[in-house]
Amino acid sequence: VFRGPEVVKVFLGEHLTSRENPVQIYSLNEEFALARKNRRPSLFFIVLGFMIFLGGLSFALRHVIEKKAQEVSFSIPDFEDLNLAELINTAKNAEERLNRVREELEKSRSQMEAKLKSLEAETEKRIRALSQRKNLSPRERAKRIRELRQGQTQEKGKLQKNYQEQMDSRSKELSELESKLSAYEKQVQDTARRNRISLEKARQDYRVQAAEQRTHYQKELRETEKQLKLLEGKLKDYENRVSQFTDTHRNFKEEVENLRKLSHSKEEDLLLTRSQLSALQGTNSTITSSLEKKSSQLGHYEYAVDFFTRKRKENGYILDPRDPNRMIVAVNKSYAVGNGDKALVYDEEDNYVASVEFFNEDGELKARVLEKVNGKELEPFYKILVRLK
Repeated sequence: VFRGPEVVKVFLGEHLTSRENPVQIYSLNEEFALARKNRRPSLFFIVLGFMIFLGGLSFALRHVIEKKAQEVSFSIPDFEDLNLAELINTAKNAEERLNRVREELEKSRSQMEAKLKSLEAETEKRIRALSQRKNLSPRERAKRIRELRQGQTQEKGKLQKNYQEQMDSRSKELSELESKLSAYEKQVQDTARRNRISLEKARQDYRVQAAEQRTHYQKELRETEKQLKLLEGKLKDYENRVSQFTDTHRNFKEEVENLRKLSHSKEEDLLLTRSQLSALQGTNSTITSSLEKKSSQLGHYEYAVDFFTRKRKENGYILDPRDPNRMIVAVNKSYAVGNGDKALVYDEEDNYVASVEFFNEDGELKARVLEKVNGKELEPFYKILVRLK
């Protein structure tokens, strides 16, 4: 049977030091200070914030799916191969040229008639002048009048020939333009008919695609809600572990203080303290491992959000617009966005609603509102269009 100092020798062995030598006192406060450095209290708030974000994401996705299922939107580029815009523009140019040719033809006709009238008036004036001259015999007067009439006829023929050539040329061009315009109008009508057929087919394809997307996103929503519930359960487990750790810390501290009062020697006190500390370090290691797992899961959810943004082929989305000066955003990683960069915000109907400016806060990209259209409030999952420099 071992008693007194012999018991100490059995348990401490070679670590037993002489009472005459100074003994290094184990400091519990120093050990807990080192343990606190390895803790990440911010992780709890990160997990809680991400849960709130997932809840908002689920609600926003449901709203977007219902909205998109009711929309049918098409743009002119969907029918660029039909060249309707180019055809209409060509017909418009042909019609403008037709009007100009008509005006030129009418102008030439008016000019010819004016010159003919002027020639006739000048001839009549000269004939009257000859009639009033007293020194001319009737035969001489008749001769000169015939000469004036012949000159008028010749000049009239030249004028008519000159203008007739111009009018014939413009009449020919006018006929050709009228034929082309008729052909263009027929092409426009045919193209419009084909466009209506293509548009109706596109609407039918869209309805089928929208139904498939609705089913797909509803499945994703259910999976997200499932992951959210799982994360809630793990968060509660984390809270319980933290509470247990706190209680263990407090009880251990009280127990150590009592043991110190009751211990008969520094060696026995050191042995008991190290035993309890080993148990505490095991608990701390378990909690640290759990926190690392939670951090890894957060990385998975961040990857899911980035994948969703790239899959929808958008520059990014507004995630939480409740604080217009510190909005939470998600931007496609293929865009290098930094402090001071600008972007435009569009709603689910592709209407421009606001402009924003990006900035970094504690390593996280956020955005502040610079301008709103008609004071319209921003909503989650409004699309972001980055303005490239």
